Amino acid sequence: MGLGLGFRFAEVESGWQAIFDPVAEEGAREPANLIGARVRWMREKLQLTQDELAGRLARFGVQLDYVKIGQVENGKRRVIDRELVAFAKALGVGVTWLLSGDEEYL
Repeated sequence: MGLGLGFRFAEVESGWQAIFDPVAEEGAREPANLIGARVRWMREKLQLTQDELAGRLARFGVQLDYVKIGQVENGKRRVIDRELVAFAKALGVGVTWLLSGDEEYL
């Protein structure tokens, strides 16, 4: 799975890791956020639909519908700090992992 900007996820012994690969998506536009690909990856790993994720986000005070979640996942929408924290809580991951992909913070 590609992250854009020459990054891709690769399975390693300890799980999944974002790896820089300048050939992965050459010419890809810079996404509007850093977390989109990891949000999608974790949502799919948890077998959640975008609507189900929207419901979880609502429990943390963030109102995003499936269209906006898709825009986040596709790097077409910016994410504010309150949304970042809600995404982390809703997906059961750390904010640092969403931003960096470093599994130490997963």
